[in-house]
Amino acid sequence: MSALYLLRHGQAGTRDDYDKLSDLGHTQAGLLGQYLTKQNVQFSALFCGAMRRQKETAQHTLDAFAAAGLPLPEVVTDERWNEFDLNQVYGEIAPQLAATDHEFRAEYEQMMAAYSNPSATFHRESTMLDVKVFRAWVHGTVPFGGESWPAFCGRVTSALNDLRKFAGVGHVGVFTSATPTAISVAYSMGVTDIRAARMAGLSYNSSISTLRIHPDDFTLFSFNSTPHLPEPALRSFR
Repeated sequence: MSALYLLRHGQAGTRDDYDKLSDLGHTQAGLLGQYLTKQNVQFSALFCGAMRRQKETAQHTLDAFAAAGLPLPEVVTDERWNEFDLNQVYGEIAPQLAATDHEFRAEYEQMMAAYSNPSATFHRESTMLDVKVFRAWVHGTVPFGGESWPAFCGRVTSALNDLRKFAGVGHVGVFTSATPTAISVAYSMGVTDIRAARMAGLSYNSSISTLRIHPDDFTLFSFNSTPHLPEPALRSFR
């Protein structure tokens, strides 16, 4: 049996410097790497998105396997496993929503005022503003010049389908993010609508999701597992 391990990055940095692991994120990623070695998972191939937080998470697994004297294949960078650009989505869509939604504008201005304080630090936690912006992007209800939701889903499923060649060859690991993982899991169940986006909000940092690789499709084994994070304080969503 060949299995695909979708490995989400650890907790990222603060909202103004998001694409790196926080202290908790490094701990989560370290525990993930140690867990994979203890399970004696033997990877035939490893892939990673090009984002810093994804690469830092991958490095913890490389370090854990090296410390245990276990071999690993070279990690191949594949930008198709990158998360969508939330900063661009927010930057283009939020002002448009603020122009027509008075309640949104009031909360948006309050949030921007808080973020403008140079001494304040904020981790990226989901807010109602985020939900409204995300929905507008997914449904395409306002103009947006960047990558669309359908295009994003297309690039992730393209990367996923390329892994069918490993059916019967061995296990594959992919260091990625919440939404590419959710899209992949949903795709394995024949779900291609907004429900895939909703699954991303449920994903724990450094969680493990597994799919069985077939020559012509994928079968879901597990979603959002965190056996390496036994304490509640170790688990986070964003």
